[in-house]
Amino acid sequence: MSREVIILTMAFIVAATAIAPVLDVVVSPPLNNTDSLMSQTIDLLAKCLHSQAQRCPTPGTEEETHCSGNFTPVGHSCLLIGKGEIVTWAEARSFCQGHESDLVVFKDANHYAATLDLIRQTYGANEKINLWIGGSDEAQEGRWVWHTGELMQRGQPFWGSICGIGVENRERCAEPSGGRGENCAGLFHRDNHYVHDFACDINISIGANFNPICEKTAIPKCY
Repeated sequence: MSREVIILTMAFIVAATAIAPVLDVVVSPPLNNTDSLMSQTIDLLAKCLHSQAQRCPTPGTEEETHCSGNFTPVGHSCLLIGKGEIVTWAEARSFCQGHESDLVVFKDANHYAATLDLIRQTYGANEKINLWIGGSDEAQEGRWVWHTGELMQRGQPFWGSICGIGVENRERCAEPSGGRGENCAGLFHRDNHYVHDFACDINISIGANFNPICEKTAIPKCY
């Protein structure tokens, strides 16, 4: 074994010894024999990799994420429903930003479905609450975008219908339908919390109660 290889090997053992307590790996004292030294180095590397693999949950599961405060893990996101916060769309964003988050953005149908599950767990069957989400067409009429700048997906399974539930040919009265007077997206309780467009400052006095759904990125548990 060359002098350079021995030096690099020793450097690795020193570094591994320093991080071993974090990974719960026991490092034995270096051996004098160079072949045994290389063998111990390879064994130590394998232990470190195996220990880290055990510490990190399976990717793609909620168990791999951690949410702070009152946020709930939903996929790779953390969600917080501002129950009792009756607000306009702008106030909803301010509420979320005060919790280091923003209104929820649906990345795909699975994320939307998981959010609906959280809504059902949060509210009773008789609570007639609508919820603000992070989409609008205020900047350009008819061009619905998330606050992230990404285009909102249109049609099913996200958007609802002004015809209500159980009506045939829902496509003929599909949301969004409010034109220039309704520029903010929310989940409408009378349509099973499908997405509808609403006036961003809709009058609370008419019974249009809206809570915010806030979202922030989850923290991986293994870091």
